[in-house]
Amino acid sequence: FSTKVSTSFVDYTERNMVVRSVTLSGCQTRTLHSSRVHVRRRGGVTLPNSADSADSAIPPNSESAWELLERFTRSEFQGTAGSTHLATRASRDKLREAFYVAIETPNESIAWKGPSQSPVLLGVLSSDIRLALRSLRDYTKAMGVAYVLPKYVGQDGTADASVTLPALRGPVYVRFRALPDSSPQCTVSRYQGEDRGVLVNFGAMQVGHLPLGLLDEDKLNDEAM
Repeated sequence: FSTKVSTSFVDYTERNMVVRSVTLSGCQTRTLHSSRVHVRRRGGVTLPNSADSADSAIPPNSESAWELLERFTRSEFQGTAGSTHLATRASRDKLREAFYVAIETPNESIAWKGPSQSPVLLGVLSSDIRLALRSLRDYTKAMGVAYVLPKYVGQDGTADASVTLPALRGPVYVRFRALPDSSPQCTVSRYQGEDRGVLVNFGAMQVGHLPLGLLDEDKLNDEAM
């Protein structure tokens, strides 16, 4: 993952953040193929079926969902996501639903076969470990992979069992990696930057950085972590 990420909307408690640019890789304009999805429920959100109205805030098909995520990522790169895709509740709802649709929709043009057949890669940057873990919990649940607590590593990448998660203070960077039919790997390190957000890889396409609290904006999921 790139360590240059951007602040998007708010996380669970932080306010007055500035949307910053992000260095992207593997995210190019692509021709996306339309297909419909069936109703499924992930993370407490019901996804649309092909009969849903096109006037709904939910993207009606996979093509519009992928295009919205691509536009959002481009706006993050340009530093305009805060005033376009994140300014209103309706726009954030639409972004969230597009994310759920994309998870469920294989896309050959970017080598995304779905979370059960493709690697799930997440990068979470937060002002503290508590917010990072909440965000990691929400995004792993949405993508249908096991949530595991990260192990602390130093800046050199070496594991340090003497540092416990409750002892971490200040910004952190959580890296999560789950390969099909393998146990997830997750690490956390201290982070010196001021940026916040979640980076998600859909095959060859990077999306983000998405808001830390996008998937539980109303904080309904307060179960212990």
